[in-house]
Amino acid sequence: MKTKVTACVLAASLAGLAATSTQAATTLRMAHFWPGASGINQDIFEAWAETVEQESDGELKVEMYPSGTLAKADAIYEAVGNGIADVGATAQGYAAGRFPLSQIVELPGVATTATQGACVLQTLYDEGHLDGEYADTKPLFMFTTGPGGIHTIDTDIQKPSDLEGLRIRRPTSVAGDMLENMGPRRSACPRRTFTPPCSAAWSMA
Repeated sequence: MKTKVTACVLAASLAGLAATSTQAATTLRMAHFWPGASGINQDIFEAWAETVEQESDGELKVEMYPSGTLAKADAIYEAVGNGIADVGATAQGYAAGRFPLSQIVELPGVATTATQGACVLQTLYDEGHLDGEYADTKPLFMFTTGPGGIHTIDTDIQKPSDLEGLRIRRPTSVAGDMLENMGPRRSACPRRTFTPPCSAAWSMA
């Protein structure tokens, strides 16, 4: 059963960016919650870091902190805002209530692919509709996941009524509200938990 896309952002600290104009060989600490061995870290973030170093002729280096080692998923944006991290990538929905306008892209019917969702979210930002949500950082680019799926241990999910009574981990507040209306109970299982007490987990992979 397909579900929804999840909004994500790569943002930089305003203080960190300002420092690079007067400092040579600046190291930028980048925080995110994806595992170091994941495709998004190796194929996107690490590749981006290499490009930053090359394009700056070595004046900028990016030190990667994957798996929530510098800041946990729900605290990454704030860590960038207060200078603990210089750059961060996270899902806006992990900080409940912090990015209500950005999470519009998570609503049913707004986007059906990661590419479409990213275009919607980036356009909203470029046109200034999201300025108030990112006033304390400099977003570098917006992106979304593709449609997620509900993964269960032994229950086949084919229609909304199949969710009734299940305990399902909610990745974001928007997903939680939608799922609650379909019948399952909310669960506070940690990210990527696929064992009891959760009957199902929402995959972010």
